[in-house]
Amino acid sequence: MKKLFLFIVSIVILSCSNDESAQEAILKVNHYKLTAIGLDKTLVLMVQENENIGTDNWSYIYDGIDGFVYEFGFEYQLKVIKKSLNNPPADGSSIVYELIDIISKTPTQDVTPFTLTLRSVSMINPPNFVYGDILNGFTLLDEIDIDCNDLCENLSNALANEDEVKGLFTHGENSLKLEEIIIE
Repeated sequence: MKKLFLFIVSIVILSCSNDESAQEAILKVNHYKLTAIGLDKTLVLMVQENENIGTDNWSYIYDGIDGFVYEFGFEYQLKVIKKSLNNPPADGSSIVYELIDIISKTPTQDVTPFTLTLRSVSMINPPNFVYGDILNGFTLLDEIDIDCNDLCENLSNALANEDEVKGLFTHGENSLKLEEIIIE
């Protein structure tokens, strides 16, 4: 019984020592997610941390923030715990974030433009970050609808025929409004 107790205590101690360090941080989360490649195609949070807030320097969080539910079209200021892991998962980040508090949630003006990669043969195969078609509508990785309005046919053609396609967007109501298709 004593050996079992010592075994359990040592397991608890070892599991607690998985955190190399933990510290509080303030994050600014951008009003849109960026298309990226992790294990697969994904949308990543764009963040600025502490002294980088307000600069042009953005970092990317692939695994999200524990306890935080993101909405497109809002900029957030968050108070988080940032943990560095000694033994990160083989396919994961060595840093994890946990939400402490949402300091602010500010809607972005609908006219604020931003650019996203929609198709890239140089990044991944299959290369499309856009799912759907003209009849059923388009989404960005099944996470948010794309309102392509009168550009739907052009978008469909570009996704089928071009190697590198980006889109210039603004925020719509529960969707991204495609304003321009950029062929590179």
